[in-house]
Amino acid sequence: MKKTNAFLKISLLLLTPFVYYSCQICTCKTITCAAFSDAQFDQWVPYTSDQLLIYKNPVGTADTIKIAAVQRSKSYEGRTGGGYGCGRGCNADVWVSGTNVQGNNFQKLTINASKTDPTGSGKGKLSNIYVSMGVTGFGTPSLSDTGFVKSESLQSPIITRFNSSLVIGTRTFSNVQLIQLDTLINKQAGAYKFYFARNVGLVAWENYPDKTLWIKE
Repeated sequence: MKKTNAFLKISLLLLTPFVYYSCQICTCKTITCAAFSDAQFDQWVPYTSDQLLIYKNPVGTADTIKIAAVQRSKSYEGRTGGGYGCGRGCNADVWVSGTNVQGNNFQKLTINASKTDPTGSGKGKLSNIYVSMGVTGFGTPSLSDTGFVKSESLQSPIITRFNSSLVIGTRTFSNVQLIQLDTLINKQAGAYKFYFARNVGLVAWENYPDKTLWIKE
Protein backbone atom coordinates (compact mmCIF):
# COMPACT_ATOMS: atom_id res chain seq x y z
CA MET A 1 0.00 0.00 0.00
CA LYS A 2 2.83 2.36 0.91
CA LYS A 3 4.52 1.61 -2.41
CA THR A 4 1.28 2.42 -4.27
CA ASN A 5 0.91 5.77 -2.46
CA ALA A 6 4.51 6.63 -3.18
CA PHE A 7 4.03 5.76 -6.84
CA LEU A 8 0.92 7.98 -7.02
CA LYS A 9 2.75 10.91 -5.43
CA ILE A 10 5.64 10.61 -7.88
CA SER A 11 3.22 10.35 -10.79
CA LEU A 12 1.36 13.46 -9.66
CA LEU A 13 4.60 15.41 -9.31
CA LEU A 14 5.64 14.44 -12.82
CA LEU A 15 2.22 15.17 -14.26
CA THR A 16 1.64 18.57 -12.59
CA PRO A 17 4.03 20.62 -14.82
CA PHE A 18 2.53 19.02 -17.93
CA VAL A 19 -1.02 19.83 -16.85
CA TYR A 20 0.00 23.36 -15.82
CA TYR A 21 1.66 24.22 -19.13
CA SER A 22 -1.02 22.43 -21.15
CA CYS A 23 -3.69 24.52 -19.46
CA GLN A 24 -1.72 27.66 -20.17
CA ILE A 25 -1.43 26.74 -23.84
CA CYS A 26 -5.18 26.14 -23.87
CA THR A 27 -5.73 29.77 -22.86
CA CYS A 28 -4.12 30.96 -26.11
CA LYS A 29 -6.52 32.47 -28.58
CA THR A 30 -6.21 33.55 -32.18
CA ILE A 31 -6.74 37.25 -32.88
CA THR A 32 -6.71 39.41 -35.98
CA CYS A 33 -3.91 41.96 -35.84
CA ALA A 34 -4.70 45.16 -37.71
CA ALA A 35 -2.47 46.84 -40.27
CA PHE A 36 -0.49 49.83 -38.99
CA SER A 37 -2.72 52.84 -38.48
CA ASP A 38 -2.24 55.82 -36.18
CA ALA A 39 -3.92 59.24 -36.43
CA GLN A 40 -1.20 61.15 -34.57
CA PHE A 41 1.55 59.66 -36.68
CA ASP A 42 -0.36 60.65 -39.81
CA GLN A 43 -0.66 64.21 -38.47
CA TRP A 44 3.05 64.70 -37.89
CA VAL A 45 4.35 62.48 -40.69
CA PRO A 46 1.72 62.99 -43.45
CA TYR A 47 3.72 61.56 -46.33
CA THR A 48 2.86 59.45 -49.36
CA SER A 49 5.13 57.58 -51.77
CA ASP A 50 6.75 59.63 -54.57
CA GLN A 51 6.03 62.92 -52.81
CA LEU A 52 8.63 65.64 -53.47
CA LEU A 53 9.69 67.99 -50.67
CA ILE A 54 11.67 71.02 -51.81
CA TYR A 55 13.75 73.10 -49.38
CA LYS A 56 15.93 76.16 -49.93
CA ASN A 57 18.71 77.78 -47.96
CA PRO A 58 19.07 81.60 -47.52
CA VAL A 59 21.02 81.98 -50.79
CA GLY A 60 18.37 80.15 -52.82
CA THR A 61 20.07 76.77 -53.29
CA ALA A 62 17.49 74.01 -53.47
CA ASP A 63 17.60 70.59 -51.81
CA THR A 64 14.90 68.04 -52.62
CA ILE A 65 13.77 65.03 -50.62
CA LYS A 66 11.78 62.38 -52.47
CA ILE A 67 9.59 60.12 -50.33
CA ALA A 68 10.61 56.85 -51.91
CA ALA A 69 8.36 54.64 -49.81
CA VAL A 70 5.88 54.59 -46.95
CA GLN A 71 5.73 50.99 -45.76
CA ARG A 72 3.06 50.01 -43.26
CA SER A 73 2.75 46.51 -41.84
CA LYS A 74 -0.34 44.65 -43.03
CA SER A 75 -3.02 42.77 -41.12
CA TYR A 76 -2.09 39.28 -39.95
CA GLU A 77 -3.26 36.50 -37.65
CA GLY A 78 -1.72 36.58 -34.19
CA ARG A 79 -2.10 34.80 -30.88
CA THR A 80 -2.46 36.03 -27.33
CA GLY A 81 -2.90 34.48 -23.91
CA GLY A 82 -0.79 32.78 -21.27
CA GLY A 83 1.73 30.03 -21.49
CA TYR A 84 4.74 28.93 -23.42
CA GLY A 85 4.33 29.25 -27.17
CA CYS A 86 1.64 31.93 -27.00
CA GLY A 87 2.10 35.30 -28.63
CA ARG A 88 1.89 38.56 -26.78
CA GLY A 89 -0.75 40.29 -28.84
CA CYS A 90 -0.17 42.35 -31.98
CA ASN A 91 2.71 44.40 -33.29
CA ALA A 92 2.62 46.86 -36.19
CA ASP A 93 5.19 49.21 -37.66
CA VAL A 94 5.71 51.90 -40.28
CA TRP A 95 8.80 52.94 -42.21
CA VAL A 96 9.12 56.18 -44.19
CA SER A 97 12.11 56.41 -46.50
CA GLY A 98 13.21 59.64 -48.15
CA THR A 99 15.99 59.85 -50.76
CA ASN A 100 17.60 62.48 -52.90
CA VAL A 101 16.07 63.06 -56.35
CA GLN A 102 18.48 60.58 -57.94
CA GLY A 103 17.22 57.90 -55.56
CA ASN A 104 20.65 56.74 -54.41
CA ASN A 105 20.77 58.20 -50.90
CA PHE A 106 18.29 56.31 -48.77
CA GLN A 107 19.58 57.95 -45.59
CA LYS A 108 18.37 61.40 -46.65
CA LEU A 109 15.33 61.09 -44.37
CA THR A 110 14.02 58.08 -42.48
CA ILE A 111 11.18 57.92 -39.98
CA ASN A 112 10.01 54.72 -38.34
CA ALA A 113 7.70 53.78 -35.50
CA SER A 114 6.11 50.71 -33.95
CA LYS A 115 2.82 50.02 -32.25
CA THR A 116 1.90 47.33 -29.72
CA ASP A 117 -1.62 46.05 -29.11
CA PRO A 118 -1.64 43.25 -26.50
CA THR A 119 -5.35 42.41 -26.85
CA GLY A 120 -5.93 42.99 -30.55
CA SER A 121 -8.48 45.68 -29.75
CA GLY A 122 -7.09 48.06 -32.36
CA LYS A 123 -6.26 50.62 -29.65
CA GLY A 124 -2.55 49.97 -29.39
CA LYS A 125 0.14 52.36 -28.21
CA LEU A 126 2.57 54.08 -30.58
CA SER A 127 6.19 53.80 -29.46
CA ASN A 128 9.85 53.65 -30.48
CA ILE A 129 9.73 56.53 -32.96
CA TYR A 130 13.00 57.45 -34.64
CA VAL A 131 13.76 60.27 -37.09
CA SER A 132 17.08 60.59 -38.86
CA MET A 133 18.70 62.64 -41.60
CA GLY A 134 21.99 61.11 -42.65
CA VAL A 135 24.06 60.33 -39.56
CA THR A 136 22.09 62.43 -37.08
CA GLY A 137 18.63 61.99 -35.64
CA PHE A 138 16.54 61.58 -32.51
CA GLY A 139 14.35 59.01 -30.87
CA THR A 140 11.18 59.55 -28.85
CA PRO A 141 8.91 57.22 -26.88
CA SER A 142 5.63 58.52 -28.33
CA LEU A 143 3.69 61.32 -30.05
CA SER A 144 1.19 63.81 -28.66
CA ASP A 145 -0.93 66.68 -30.01
CA THR A 146 2.12 68.95 -29.67
CA GLY A 147 4.50 66.61 -31.46
CA PHE A 148 7.29 64.26 -30.49
CA VAL A 149 7.46 63.53 -26.78
CA LYS A 150 10.81 64.36 -25.23
CA SER A 151 13.00 61.38 -24.48
CA GLU A 152 14.40 61.17 -20.97
CA SER A 153 17.27 58.99 -22.16
CA LEU A 154 20.65 60.48 -21.29
CA GLN A 155 22.10 58.79 -24.36
CA SER A 156 20.14 61.00 -26.77
CA PRO A 157 19.06 64.18 -24.96
CA ILE A 158 16.86 66.56 -26.96
CA ILE A 159 15.20 69.92 -26.41
CA THR A 160 11.63 70.37 -27.64
CA ARG A 161 9.44 73.44 -27.99
CA PHE A 162 5.95 73.78 -29.49
CA ASN A 163 4.67 77.00 -31.07
CA SER A 164 1.16 77.61 -32.38
CA SER A 165 2.77 79.96 -34.91
CA LEU A 166 6.45 80.28 -35.80
CA VAL A 167 8.40 82.36 -38.31
CA ILE A 168 11.24 80.38 -39.87
CA GLY A 169 13.33 82.53 -42.15
CA THR A 170 10.74 84.50 -44.11
CA ARG A 171 7.90 81.97 -43.80
CA THR A 172 5.29 81.52 -41.10
CA PHE A 173 4.13 78.03 -40.13
CA SER A 174 1.36 76.95 -37.77
CA ASN A 175 1.57 74.35 -34.99
CA VAL A 176 5.32 73.83 -35.19
CA GLN A 177 7.51 71.77 -32.91
CA LEU A 178 11.26 72.32 -32.73
CA ILE A 179 13.35 69.28 -31.81
CA GLN A 180 16.96 70.20 -31.08
CA LEU A 181 19.89 67.88 -30.41
CA ASP A 182 22.28 68.77 -27.60
CA THR A 183 25.49 69.74 -29.42
CA LEU A 184 27.34 70.20 -26.11
CA ILE A 185 27.24 66.42 -25.78
CA ASN A 186 27.09 65.32 -29.43
CA LYS A 187 29.08 67.43 -31.88
CA GLN A 188 28.28 65.27 -34.90
CA ALA A 189 28.08 67.34 -38.09
CA GLY A 190 24.66 67.26 -39.72
CA ALA A 191 21.08 68.19 -38.95
CA TYR A 192 20.68 69.19 -35.31
CA LYS A 193 17.45 71.22 -35.40
CA PHE A 194 14.29 69.68 -36.85
CA TYR A 195 11.09 71.69 -37.37
CA PHE A 196 7.91 69.66 -37.79
CA ALA A 197 4.50 71.23 -38.46
CA ARG A 198 1.26 69.37 -37.77
CA ASN A 199 -0.36 68.11 -41.00
CA VAL A 200 2.70 69.22 -43.00
CA GLY A 201 5.69 67.25 -41.72
CA LEU A 202 9.29 68.45 -41.82
CA VAL A 203 9.16 72.17 -42.70
CA ALA A 204 12.79 73.05 -41.95
CA TRP A 205 16.06 71.83 -40.53
CA GLU A 206 19.33 73.42 -39.53
CA ASN A 207 22.77 71.89 -39.87
CA TYR A 208 25.64 71.83 -37.37
CA PRO A 209 28.20 73.35 -37.20
CA ASP A 210 27.65 75.73 -40.15
CA LYS A 211 24.11 76.67 -38.97
CA THR A 212 22.72 76.52 -42.52
CA LEU A 213 18.93 76.64 -42.41
CA TRP A 214 16.83 74.79 -45.02
CA ILE A 215 13.17 75.84 -45.30
CA LYS A 216 10.34 74.08 -47.13
CA GLU A 217 8.99 75.85 -50.20
